[in-house]
Amino acid sequence: MISAMKFESFCIDAAEQWMYAGDISGQISVVGIDEFTVVGRIQAHAGCIHAIKAHPTLPYIATLSSDRTVGVWRTAPDGGSPVEVCKIQLRDLRPSNDAYVVPWVQSISQALGFHDVRRRLVTRTANGGVVEIDFEDDGTTRVASCVRLHGNADVFSVRYAQGSDLVLSGSIDGELMVSREGEAIRRWQFGTSGIHWMEHVTGSVYLIASDMLYVARVDISGERDAHIGKSFTRDDLEHVTYNRASGRAFIASFDRRIYEIDPETCGLVRVAFQAPFKCRWIRVLERAPTIGLIQSRDGTLIKADIDTGAQLAMIRETPPALWTAAQADDGAILIVGEGRMMTRITTPGADPISRVATFAIDMLDLEIPAAGYTKRMAAQPGGRVVLGRTSGEVYVLEDGKPRLLADLRSAVRDLAVVPDRPEVFCACESGNVIKLDLDTGDVLAAFTTGGQPVWALAHNPARGLLAVGARKGLLALLSDDDLSEVSVSEDSARPKRMKWLDADTLLFNATETVQVLDRATHTVTQRVAHVGNTIEDFIWDRKHGYLVLVSYTSNLILCQLDTGEVLHEVADQMDYSKGLIWLDPAHNPSGYPLDFITFGRSGAAHLFRIHDEKILALGPVPALAALARMR
Repeated sequence: MISAMKFESFCIDAAEQWMYAGDISGQISVVGIDEFTVVGRIQAHAGCIHAIKAHPTLPYIATLSSDRTVGVWRTAPDGGSPVEVCKIQLRDLRPSNDAYVVPWVQSISQALGFHDVRRRLVTRTANGGVVEIDFEDDGTTRVASCVRLHGNADVFSVRYAQGSDLVLSGSIDGELMVSREGEAIRRWQFGTSGIHWMEHVTGSVYLIASDMLYVARVDISGERDAHIGKSFTRDDLEHVTYNRASGRAFIASFDRRIYEIDPETCGLVRVAFQAPFKCRWIRVLERAPTIGLIQSRDGTLIKADIDTGAQLAMIRETPPALWTAAQADDGAILIVGEGRMMTRITTPGADPISRVATFAIDMLDLEIPAAGYTKRMAAQPGGRVVLGRTSGEVYVLEDGKPRLLADLRSAVRDLAVVPDRPEVFCACESGNVIKLDLDTGDVLAAFTTGGQPVWALAHNPARGLLAVGARKGLLALLSDDDLSEVSVSEDSARPKRMKWLDADTLLFNATETVQVLDRATHTVTQRVAHVGNTIEDFIWDRKHGYLVLVSYTSNLILCQLDTGEVLHEVADQMDYSKGLIWLDPAHNPSGYPLDFITFGRSGAAHLFRIHDEKILALGPVPALAALARMR
């Protein structure tokens, strides 16, 4: 099962009549903004379109794809299909100041922009340089400049300064630069995280959106110091837009909200829209300043009233994402995510030739409110299953029946159950860790980071400890009794997963690495070096000494468990992968002992096998793929 119809980016034409949306399979869709329906599609790339931009004054759009090409397309005033003008290979462009060949990097960069009046665009090379390209309507092109401006850091965003030839570029590590034809003029440093967009306000003033959780206001002339606003979000800030008709500014966040901000102070005004999923691209129409167009990362295009917060229309062609899995006492795999349905997968047998498991699928309607989705699930021995929702609710399933345990008023990012007591630990986006009684829902203990979102938990019943990982790096060991601090450090970052390998060894990710905490010595060492992007999940097999990782690049990496040496790497699904789980050989002895499944935003599960120290792709889990098509 491949979920190919997922919108990843969009732009609108200067007249604000047409939206051009790029999807994960390389198509451009033309959407009429008033009716909010798709009126045409063309195949543009052999990879995801991460950025698409409309020329401010000429009838062109440009597309940047992970197939390492950039395309220019002529648009029609009546919304007809865009016509290709040129396609430019980026993989062979070399920055002129590189002293040696720098290899390309897999990137989800949004670095793409048009000059205001010329047939010129700016983007990134495949290896992270900044390149300006002139094009003609007959398809001829010329590289105007190609320079590495941000050292070893990837380029996240680029644009031309309003009404000039100056280029603004933002890097993955927080550097903003102004340059002209490859010559750096001035630069600023905003923390250490990616700069996603620079939005023109007036004159030489721009609003800067970054993963540092704040908005900055910068005068690129250098005449005034940059102003940094207060942090107000709990996850990455993505695209900021300024509406000249209303003088209002809005920004999209990965915490599933659209915020209105004060363009002078960069501070929070209000939450303008609550989206079902994290958001990236946003535009507010100047011809109708209460109408916002939003791209949600589940592949949805949304038209919303940003004054009332009402959703007016949406376009979505993707199945519900699968976010979390757990194994029941009988070996069944439970998977859940968006929507109300839980999938129960059993393996009653195996093909005698291939030893590939045969799968049986049951669907359970949880009959819970549709707001939010289930981010994490944990199964307790004896049959109870706990669900943590992004809407803040915690549910307990007993005999397939859901019971609302608590509403924590904050998105639940992770759960950990106590195996022999009716207790569950909940990690909240608010920065709180809450210990609940599974029978009564009473709060038994609490811990707070002071606002730093908690992303991962791991319970150690042998030592009476709870490991806690927070977004900005906090790593804490707490007493599992009263959640008092045992030790606290800053050894993590974006910890999507943490798990106890044994009573004294904690594995956790720090962004794109795997780290090991030795509880006895309170020392942290690196086990697996950088794998390209944030690690979403990992599992291991101690008997055979394997560690399997899945990254935000949707790659599977096979490592040696005790050393972290990378043995093999393969691609997983077209869309983002979110989790891994083994098939339990104890419940299917005729099956192969090292088969596992992946799942994520595609809404389907894929089967893989470790053999000859390689990861073999065995295809989608058939029944679940069929269900994904029906959802």
